[in-house]
Amino acid sequence: VVGRIEEGAAPFMDPIMQVLGAALGGAYHAEPSLAIVAVLDIGEAAQALRGAFAPHADTAMQLLLAVLSSAAAPRAVKPKAVAAVGDVALAIGPAFQRFVAPCCQVLLQAAGVAAAGVDDADWEAVDAAVELRQALLDAFTCIVQAVADDAAATAAFLPACPAILQFTEHIVSAGDSECPAEILKSAVGLVGDIAA
Repeated sequence: VVGRIEEGAAPFMDPIMQVLGAALGGAYHAEPSLAIVAVLDIGEAAQALRGAFAPHADTAMQLLLAVLSSAAAPRAVKPKAVAAVGDVALAIGPAFQRFVAPCCQVLLQAAGVAAAGVDDADWEAVDAAVELRQALLDAFTCIVQAVADDAAATAAFLPACPAILQFTEHIVSAGDSECPAEILKSAVGLVGDIAA
């Protein structure tokens, strides 16, 4: 609904965020599909509302970072949560500065998991690793683009750059099944955005 009415949804976002918070409030075990939908809805709301999403960014980032930090969250939820972080970053632009440090910390922890070697014979694990890697590369790219025009926001992001570049190097040097062309393209784009 938010995607359809875009910025007209702003007055309804408080109750919408409450519903999404309830859906993500530890319901991972009972309804992982509900958690996926709630995370996707956060990303869609951020995309639709753009700058008008700023008043809801604190709640959204709390929810997303909780999902990403939770050992109980199913593997299928985490790439969607990573993507939603990128959506929030692009939506609020330089105002994302206040989330850069905690966000990069959690995303780099996920990058450590994503960079771990995967048994090529386990296609499900390979697919999950590729999906998480792609989501991380996209989210880091969104964060770079969000903070690029603000000196203070960029300065907040700079300490994470060496670890992000190390993650990028690691996944690019992975085997063929773990580094398909779209991963390579995203990695090169991220490095280019960081260099710019």
